Amino acid sequence: MFTSVVTGIITYKKYKNSPSRYVIWFLAYAYLVSVTMAYTRYVYSYEFLHTVRDYLLGTFFEKNVWLSTLFWRIGATLFILFIYFKHFEKRAFKIIVRFISVLFFVISIALIFIDFSRLSKGYYEFHQVGSMTCILICVGLYFIELIQSERILNFNRLLMFYVSCAFLFFYLIINGLIFYERYFTIYDMTYVYLRTNIYLFANIFMYSMFTFALLWCRPQKDQ
Repeated sequence: MFTSVVTGIITYKKYKNSPSRYVIWFLAYAYLVSVTMAYTRYVYSYEFLHTVRDYLLGTFFEKNVWLSTLFWRIGATLFILFIYFKHFEKRAFKIIVRFISVLFFVISIALIFIDFSRLSKGYYEFHQVGSMTCILICVGLYFIELIQSERILNFNRLLMFYVSCAFLFFYLIINGLIFYERYFTIYDMTYVYLRTNIYLFANIFMYSMFTFALLWCRPQKDQ
């Protein structure tokens, strides 16, 4: 992830006048969220933070799942939908993205209010499944619009083509893990090891493709 963020900063000048700049913004946002979520590891790793660790024990902030839910599963999803909204040319597709964005946000927040106690203890199944569904809808619409436009002639130089392929392959890889998330337990170390390595491979593949695309592609005109 760090490599793709650095690459985005280096190539930002090339994309600053195109909607592709939002992809770089997203990478920076994703990296910031990932670093912030690691606070639960920092308080155990660094001795000078042990006081903070002791203070967090037994509180709402002891685990980072609340941060992951709000700023990754919900926030990052809405950010990705916004990126597709800015890239679509067809008004109908923009309306669809706006609709699923509002629907996803409303349901996500409603579920948190209904069962607020889970926010600090575990994940809501809808957020992961809903996020995957919304993003894959946008990926599908993007490919449909691409096929129907003249941009298909230069698809190999379009940043969003590679971004969409990365999202598609990422969710195809981790799709099974999403539905088996309820069975995740530290007592089944074989599954824990398998799950960790699958996520690691999927993330390396996705962010490597982002890095390549930022270097290889040409900016698309703003919509």
